[in-house]
Amino acid sequence: MAATNRPDIIDPAILRPGRLDKTLYVGLPPAADRLAILLTVTKGGSRPQLDQDVSLEDVAFDERCDCFTGADLTALVREASVNALSTYLKTQSSSEQTDGQDGVANIKVNKLNFENAFKKVRPSVSKKDRQMYEQLRQSLSA
Repeated sequence: MAATNRPDIIDPAILRPGRLDKTLYVGLPPAADRLAILLTVTKGGSRPQLDQDVSLEDVAFDERCDCFTGADLTALVREASVNALSTYLKTQSSSEQTDGQDGVANIKVNKLNFENAFKKVRPSVSKKDRQMYEQLRQSLSA
Protein backbone atom coordinates (compact mmCIF):
# COMPACT_ATOMS: atom_id res chain seq x y z
CA MET A 1 0.00 0.00 0.00
CA ALA A 2 1.24 3.46 -0.83
CA ALA A 3 -0.05 7.01 -1.10
CA THR A 4 1.06 9.94 -3.21
CA ASN A 5 -0.09 13.34 -4.32
CA ARG A 6 2.08 13.05 -7.45
CA PRO A 7 0.77 10.01 -9.36
CA ASP A 8 2.06 11.50 -12.61
CA ILE A 9 5.67 10.67 -11.71
CA ILE A 10 5.22 7.07 -10.51
CA ASP A 11 7.35 4.56 -12.38
CA PRO A 12 4.93 2.32 -14.38
CA ALA A 13 6.86 -0.76 -13.23
CA ILE A 14 5.59 -0.16 -9.71
CA LEU A 15 1.99 -0.28 -10.96
CA ARG A 16 2.28 -3.74 -12.55
CA PRO A 17 0.20 -6.62 -11.17
CA GLY A 18 1.66 -8.09 -8.02
CA ARG A 19 3.02 -4.77 -6.86
CA LEU A 20 0.81 -1.70 -6.46
CA ASP A 21 -1.66 -2.84 -9.07
CA LYS A 22 -4.84 -1.17 -7.73
CA THR A 23 -5.11 2.61 -7.87
CA LEU A 24 -7.70 4.44 -5.78
CA TYR A 25 -8.47 8.13 -5.96
CA VAL A 26 -9.22 9.88 -2.68
CA GLY A 27 -10.31 13.45 -3.29
CA LEU A 28 -10.45 16.49 -1.09
CA PRO A 29 -13.02 16.29 1.69
CA PRO A 30 -16.41 17.86 0.97
CA ALA A 31 -17.96 20.18 3.56
CA ALA A 32 -19.65 17.40 5.54
CA ASP A 33 -16.36 15.51 5.80
CA ARG A 34 -14.55 18.71 6.76
CA LEU A 35 -17.00 19.06 9.65
CA ALA A 36 -16.25 15.50 10.76
CA ILE A 37 -12.52 16.25 10.57
CA LEU A 38 -12.92 19.46 12.58
CA LEU A 39 -14.96 17.62 15.21
CA THR A 40 -12.22 14.99 15.45
CA VAL A 41 -9.38 17.53 15.57
CA THR A 42 -11.11 19.56 18.30
CA LYS A 43 -12.39 16.52 20.22
CA GLY A 44 -15.95 17.71 19.68
CA GLY A 45 -15.08 21.34 20.38
CA SER A 46 -13.49 20.66 23.76
CA ARG A 47 -9.80 20.90 22.79
CA PRO A 48 -9.16 23.68 22.27
CA GLN A 49 -12.15 25.06 24.10
CA LEU A 50 -14.37 26.92 21.66
CA ASP A 51 -16.30 30.03 22.54
CA GLN A 52 -20.07 30.04 22.00
CA ASP A 53 -19.73 32.20 18.89
CA VAL A 54 -17.77 29.46 17.07
CA SER A 55 -19.69 27.06 14.88
CA LEU A 56 -17.54 24.28 13.46
CA GLU A 57 -20.27 23.72 10.90
CA ASP A 58 -19.89 27.30 9.69
CA VAL A 59 -16.11 26.84 9.49
CA ALA A 60 -16.44 23.55 7.59
CA PHE A 61 -18.91 24.99 5.08
CA ASP A 62 -16.99 28.25 4.64
CA GLU A 63 -15.90 28.69 1.01
CA ARG A 64 -12.37 29.51 2.18
CA CYS A 65 -12.05 25.82 3.20
CA ASP A 66 -12.90 24.65 -0.32
CA CYS A 67 -9.50 23.10 -1.11
CA PHE A 68 -8.50 22.30 2.47
CA THR A 69 -7.14 18.88 3.32
CA GLY A 70 -7.37 17.34 6.78
CA ALA A 71 -3.89 18.68 7.50
CA ASP A 72 -4.97 22.17 6.43
CA LEU A 73 -7.96 22.02 8.78
CA THR A 74 -5.67 20.94 11.61
CA ALA A 75 -3.38 23.88 10.84
CA LEU A 76 -6.41 26.21 10.87
CA VAL A 77 -7.46 25.04 14.34
CA ARG A 78 -3.88 25.28 15.60
CA GLU A 79 -3.49 28.81 14.23
CA ALA A 80 -6.80 29.90 15.79
CA SER A 81 -5.60 28.45 19.10
CA VAL A 82 -2.32 30.35 18.88
CA ASN A 83 -4.29 33.52 18.10
CA ALA A 84 -6.43 32.97 21.20
CA LEU A 85 -3.39 32.43 23.39
CA SER A 86 -1.62 35.44 21.93
CA THR A 87 -4.67 37.64 22.53
CA TYR A 88 -4.93 36.36 26.09
CA LEU A 89 -1.26 37.07 26.81
CA LYS A 90 -1.52 40.58 25.37
CA THR A 91 -4.47 41.41 27.61
CA GLN A 92 -2.76 40.22 30.78
CA SER A 93 -0.59 42.64 32.64
CA SER A 94 2.40 41.21 34.45
CA SER A 95 0.73 41.81 37.81
CA GLU A 96 -2.43 39.93 36.81
CA GLN A 97 -0.76 36.77 35.52
CA THR A 98 -1.45 33.63 37.48
CA ASP A 99 1.08 30.95 38.29
CA GLY A 100 -1.30 28.01 37.94
CA GLN A 101 -3.37 26.75 35.05
CA ASP A 102 -6.49 28.61 36.17
CA GLY A 103 -5.97 31.45 33.69
CA VAL A 104 -4.95 29.20 30.83
CA ALA A 105 -7.93 26.92 31.38
CA ASN A 106 -10.24 29.89 30.72
CA ILE A 107 -8.81 30.64 27.29
CA LYS A 108 -11.36 29.97 24.57
CA VAL A 109 -10.99 30.16 20.82
CA ASN A 110 -13.53 32.56 19.38
CA LYS A 111 -14.80 33.39 15.92
CA LEU A 112 -12.35 36.28 15.50
CA ASN A 113 -9.46 33.88 16.20
CA PHE A 114 -10.67 31.70 13.32
CA GLU A 115 -11.06 34.75 11.05
CA ASN A 116 -7.44 35.70 11.78
CA ALA A 117 -6.35 32.10 11.22
CA PHE A 118 -8.01 32.11 7.77
CA LYS A 119 -5.73 35.03 6.86
CA LYS A 120 -2.63 32.90 7.51
CA VAL A 121 -3.60 29.33 6.63
CA ARG A 122 -3.94 28.62 2.93
CA PRO A 123 -5.02 25.40 1.23
CA SER A 124 -2.15 23.11 0.35
CA VAL A 125 -3.91 22.04 -2.86
CA SER A 126 -4.21 24.74 -5.49
CA LYS A 127 -7.13 25.04 -7.90
CA LYS A 128 -4.79 23.94 -10.69
CA ASP A 129 -3.74 20.83 -8.74
CA ARG A 130 -7.37 20.09 -7.96
CA GLN A 131 -8.20 20.13 -11.69
CA MET A 132 -5.29 17.78 -12.37
CA TYR A 133 -6.55 15.40 -9.67
CA GLU A 134 -10.07 15.50 -11.12
CA GLN A 135 -8.70 14.59 -14.54
CA LEU A 136 -6.78 11.74 -12.92
CA ARG A 137 -9.95 10.55 -11.16
CA GLN A 138 -11.82 10.52 -14.48
CA SER A 139 -9.04 8.58 -16.18
CA LEU A 140 -8.97 6.01 -13.36
CA SER A 141 -12.73 5.46 -13.45
CA ALA A 142 -12.72 4.90 -17.23
